[in-house]
Amino acid sequence: MIEYVWRHGGTFQEWSEHFSIDLWLEALAANGLDVEWYVYRHRTEDEVLPWDHLSAGLHKDFLWQDWRDALEELGLEDCRWTPCYDCGACTGYGIEHVVASATPPAGGSQGTGVDLAVGAVRSTAARPASRCLVNGGKPQVRLGFSKHGKIRFTSIATWLAFGNVRCSPDQLPIAYSEGFTPRPKLSFGLALSTGHESEGEYLDVDLDPEQGADLDLAGLTSHLSAQLPVGMTATGVVVVDRRMPSLQQAVTSCTWQIDVRDVDESTAQAAIDAALAADELMITRERKGKEVTDDIRPLVFGLAVDQPTENGVRLIAELGTQPRAVRVTELLSALDPPLAEPLLNEPRVLRVHQWITTDDGERHDPMSVAAAASAPVGVA
Repeated sequence: MIEYVWRHGGTFQEWSEHFSIDLWLEALAANGLDVEWYVYRHRTEDEVLPWDHLSAGLHKDFLWQDWRDALEELGLEDCRWTPCYDCGACTGYGIEHVVASATPPAGGSQGTGVDLAVGAVRSTAARPASRCLVNGGKPQVRLGFSKHGKIRFTSIATWLAFGNVRCSPDQLPIAYSEGFTPRPKLSFGLALSTGHESEGEYLDVDLDPEQGADLDLAGLTSHLSAQLPVGMTATGVVVVDRRMPSLQQAVTSCTWQIDVRDVDESTAQAAIDAALAADELMITRERKGKEVTDDIRPLVFGLAVDQPTENGVRLIAELGTQPRAVRVTELLSALDPPLAEPLLNEPRVLRVHQWITTDDGERHDPMSVAAAASAPVGVA
């Protein structure tokens, strides 16, 4: 259904000014699905719900009973001053209530047995050397992922959902922001256009200072792969030196594999030769609601025909990302003749690599750069 919406012009559907309910209803109908059945029918307690694979710490039986109480207009007393309701929000994440009162709540602190009148005593024993701390800073790791198949039609919301619910604290203790609506502290790499696949996606994750400092990275890659949706695979994890530039600042180019349909090899080669020989390649694109014209030729680092395919030809391109990344569709539309047109012969695109150019002029992938920067002095 998502693919149907995308192929019929449904881009930026997360944005209210672009969202089209009619397009989604059309997609439901085209796939034989009934929106009334999904939205309005009564569900029973034992039914597998669409969001059952997500976990914010709350137990399903508690949420079900809370919903039943709401229908009967019943409320729960503030759990800071009652015995623990065992909803799962606190005990699952090692959270303790801190209350400004001399009288502790009945039942101890959220069922953990800690007497708040006395207070918990933290161990002052020496901790082992951290696996995830670099130069005494807060722990941070870089995760590598691939993205193939139908999952390519999802957007950055996939990463956000992963950051919120895919790992429990003992598996990957993600740090959260402060305030009334805590959010996971994630730093995303370069955006991947909807519909594109990738062998090289990266995400920097801040870890909880206490739980994350001693996190053992061995086995984490395979564990993450098992937790991710079909089509996404974890490819590696390394410790990050927080003094390094962010991924969006550091990545200087990307290598793309582009399968263009309905184009023969000679036509593609002629268009590429003309583009590489040109002094400029001008495109018009929208920026902050206004059309601007840019020359993308300085950011086309490489472009060649790789091999013919069943329905067309495969290209390999290396495109720069600074100061503004060149999209594959922008490159193809700038060629003469254009090798792809939106919604007519959309290319199959795979991001093969993201590159960081270091001071010595060499290109390296983000994982090896992070590993080298965080290695102890004297260790290659």
